[in-house]
Amino acid sequence: MKENIKKTYMLIYILTFIVVSSFSFVIPNTNKSWIGNPLYRYLWKNVYVDHRFLKCNYYDSTTLYDGKPLPIERCAHKTKNIEIDGTIINADKYVKYLDHSATEYERHQKNQGYIIIEKFNKENKFVAKIYHHTFYNSKGARKTTLISMWLAFVFSLPLIWISRNISISIASLITKGWKKI
Repeated sequence: MKENIKKTYMLIYILTFIVVSSFSFVIPNTNKSWIGNPLYRYLWKNVYVDHRFLKCNYYDSTTLYDGKPLPIERCAHKTKNIEIDGTIINADKYVKYLDHSATEYERHQKNQGYIIIEKFNKENKFVAKIYHHTFYNSKGARKTTLISMWLAFVFSLPLIWISRNISISIASLITKGWKKI
């Protein structure tokens, strides 16, 4: 009889932790599981991201507004580095030094590229403009999350099996506590 109770405790322990592991890593899918969702968001925002500059030129349209042609913005160039007045600005470094918690003055002091781009945009108003643009690679983040979560789930199964004897200790503690009540 005692042997059957131990086996029952082990079975309950194993099934419980397989369900917990499943929801932690692969259910409802790897990107929306308990651990997969934060991992996917982190990868999407921090790892699989590419910073570029967009150089846009303005052209006069045939549409008139107050008697003047409306400018149309066409962005054609997506480059990693941009050259303005002989200074080459790298998009990754540009973003790295833009600390959003810093004040406007601190941002200007840290990032000469920011000052150069702002000056260019003011001087070339309605002629050309340079934007910083962030491209997110959600496909790469999904694929990495998928592989990571399935590997974690597969590695968790042997750990659950190895630790199944802990279930007997947990059950005996619960039984002793129940008897004292």
